[in-house]
Amino acid sequence: MDTKNDPKWCRRRYILLINRKKSKAVILDNFVKRYEKLRSRVSEWSLIMDMLREEFPCRLVMITLTIHKIKDYSPGMIRDYVKKLKRQLGNNLYGFAWVAEMQKRGAVHYHLCLCMKKYTRVKTPDTSGMWEWGSSNIITARTAYYLCKYIGKERQKDLSRYPKSCRVYSVSYRLPEGAVKRFYDNNRNDKKAQLEIIEAKKNKKDLWEFIGATVTKGYAEKVLKPLDMDLTE
Repeated sequence: MDTKNDPKWCRRRYILLINRKKSKAVILDNFVKRYEKLRSRVSEWSLIMDMLREEFPCRLVMITLTIHKIKDYSPGMIRDYVKKLKRQLGNNLYGFAWVAEMQKRGAVHYHLCLCMKKYTRVKTPDTSGMWEWGSSNIITARTAYYLCKYIGKERQKDLSRYPKSCRVYSVSYRLPEGAVKRFYDNNRNDKKAQLEIIEAKKNKKDLWEFIGATVTKGYAEKVLKPLDMDLTE
């Protein structure tokens, strides 16, 4: 399937940031940023879920969702299935994470990991009617990090192969009160505090501009090394 010129597949990949004071520019690769965020969030989720299993009796399940016909794809497919799943499991669901993967034939399919109370059962998505667009498979997982193997594949990093409306991952937590929840809440608060410090100091640094949005020079250099350019007003 040729997706290069198909507007349904064409993503805006690069952002140009300029520093007028120093007459420099940097190009940010959105695909790099999105993939790094995917790896970070899914790895963090896996860590939290494996910690939770040491505190509470849990069951881990991996679900694969396949789309038979490429033309049937829509971005709301996975969202609708997860909504049904959350209604079915209720408070028995401690957290879930999913990643999208492109098959060689050009179809999107999904790998979904669930962390639930022990002995909780999950209906098979396709035979139960909760997933209407293809086949599905359910297996028991030994570790939450099982999901991470799907984000390490080389073709997974090429986001140009995905429809532009396609979310490539999602993570969610519904943690019971306990040591793991306190750890997660403290970790989240620490990250918020770090962001507030960066925001407070931002105006004291050289700013890079893009249509009114600004990021610091350090942030830009972490994503992609800057390129010197002659800029005109």
